[in-house]
Amino acid sequence: MWEWLRRLFGGSSGQSALVIGTRPAAAPGAAAATAPRPAPKPPSPAGALEPLDLGGIAEFDVTLRMPLDSVNDEATTAAGQRVIAYFLEDKSELPAFPALAMRILEVARRPNVNMNEFVTVVSQDPAIATRILRVANSPFYASISEITSTRDAVVRIGLKDVGSLVSAASSGALFESRKSSKLPGFDELMHQLWLSSMTCAFAATQLSMQVRKGAGDRTFLGGMLHDVGKMVALRSLNELIEKGEIRLALQTKDGLSEHQIRAVLEQIHLRLGLEAISTWDLPDFLMDICLEHHGANIAATPDREDLHIIRVVSGINAMRIDPFYPLGLQNEVEESARALGLRQRQLGALFNDIRQFAQKAQVLASGGR
Repeated sequence: MWEWLRRLFGGSSGQSALVIGTRPAAAPGAAAATAPRPAPKPPSPAGALEPLDLGGIAEFDVTLRMPLDSVNDEATTAAGQRVIAYFLEDKSELPAFPALAMRILEVARRPNVNMNEFVTVVSQDPAIATRILRVANSPFYASISEITSTRDAVVRIGLKDVGSLVSAASSGALFESRKSSKLPGFDELMHQLWLSSMTCAFAATQLSMQVRKGAGDRTFLGGMLHDVGKMVALRSLNELIEKGEIRLALQTKDGLSEHQIRAVLEQIHLRLGLEAISTWDLPDFLMDICLEHHGANIAATPDREDLHIIRVVSGINAMRIDPFYPLGLQNEVEESARALGLRQRQLGALFNDIRQFAQKAQVLASGGR
């Protein structure tokens, strides 16, 4: 099914061109252990960047910080193991990967893309085409004249940006719930995961172009899917809560609190992200990004540039908006920033870029309204 996608990234029929890891073979019927989170590596004194200014990054009250590292109890660990086992037992809750997201990237990256073909592909999904039209008429792409056709919207926004917007918009289906939830804030958390994934995808693509490292197509997909394991975990956790196998603090005194739920997602999202990418049969480089974007001692080599770009962008975005982000995240950002040769002023500019891309993601998620 995804043979054309492997050709898109330069791979042969049996394997992607960029092979960094291998597909995992999960033990049948066994409850998989949670993916280990490497201990944060202290920044090296030699050539280290200045510490990031949390007060200048965070868009929340930093006195309310509740780092997930502080949650390490039996209830959270047991819940994480049960969620993984539940997903491995039945992957039917995993939504199908949106083929339009990949097809539009394939068309957009051609050196001599045909405008008519591009518009035809975008128009295959009327809802997406309407969303792009609204975005083209939004303040983010302000103009004195109103756009009324998909073709004019593509011309205004540009082929490259439309390709990213369509891919990001179509991926929203991954973060939609098909049923009501007993988990408070479930829909909002899913929505925030989608916004974050779009923000990281847009920012990672731009950073790749600015520093001339990595590949824009791969960093876009990596930014979009690096935390997809949290979506998978949240869906499975919700199912277990519906079945009464996992209880919430509002249901019983020994149930999971919001802090513990967040910790469960953080603990197991690497493993479940890997499983999702494998199930969808997406390129192998995405498995590497899903599994290792929180790793330590990542080599500063060309084959890891995509991974370092994702770590910098996703780390800064989390420090910007998430009071629960792990304590070691700042070290991860600094380690990868050094690997990419970034300087403090470049990181400062990146903070502002990420804020702008977050606004762009909001516009897209709201349909441009």
